[in-house]
Amino acid sequence: MREVDGQVRQVVQVHIPRTAGSSMKVWALCQGFSYQSFHYQDKPTVFDPSVMWTYMGHASLDSLKERGVTREWFDSCFSFAFVRNTWDRLVSLYEWHYHTRWYRREEIDFGKYVELVVSRPDHIPSQTSRIPDGVSFIGRYESLNEDWERLCKSAGLVHFPLTMRRRKSTEHSDYRAYYTNQLRDTVARHYAEEIDRFGFVFDRG
Repeated sequence: MREVDGQVRQVVQVHIPRTAGSSMKVWALCQGFSYQSFHYQDKPTVFDPSVMWTYMGHASLDSLKERGVTREWFDSCFSFAFVRNTWDRLVSLYEWHYHTRWYRREEIDFGKYVELVVSRPDHIPSQTSRIPDGVSFIGRYESLNEDWERLCKSAGLVHFPLTMRRRKSTEHSDYRAYYTNQLRDTVARHYAEEIDRFGFVFDRG
């Protein structure tokens, strides 16, 4: 870990779904760092501000206040998140939900899935809503290996490629093939804020 003013700086992982966050979490565990998780499956976890790697899971910073997580502590850490092209990420989420049997494909095709997402904004929140203000580093899934190497250098971590540790990935055709013009525009309107902030366009990351 990088030292700042003689202090070792802790790392906080903000995990946006379908951005290889699980692989990053496994990487940290394999490094043997002291570790704590605030994933929804780890609710009994007691917050420890001295732990070297904190996995925030899909929780927002505000939602963790009642568990003792403070803005002051967060700002003292090296925090990071990865984002992914909006249209590509939604296809990956669709395929993942099918893979985990959240629905049957014959009951919910991709068009109906987009309708569900639009009608229930809390179902698939925007990427911008998950990233706290002041996060130290934002990488991109489209340049995952390069940005992961830059992150490791910035945080003072020993670099190890994520390509050998990819977990929970989905196999599917080019995401653009899932979209009609209408579906593409619907997603563009619904996620306009993140698309504008990160400069996403339909034909590339």
